Amino acid sequence: MTQRIPSVDTDSPEQAAVQRRVAKVWGGKLNISDAMAHNPAVLDGVLSLWAALDQSGLSAEDREVICVDMAVQNGCHY
Repeated sequence: MTQRIPSVDTDSPEQAAVQRRVAKVWGGKLNISDAMAHNPAVLDGVLSLWAALDQSGLSAEDREVICVDMAVQNGCHY
């Protein structure tokens, strides 16, 4: 699949800070986080949403089923 949004080549201090949070939460930088790093507030919001979902009471398996189902519904191939 062709990448449509280029990754940020050089992180600003704000981008670097949010990317460090990404690495801590998700174990490393991801292509999607690189794309969202163009707007650190967006990436920070996604991380906040992810943290809220972790505290939702849903099991990790249920959260993964939801993610996969949404990917299928949205036609995601990634």
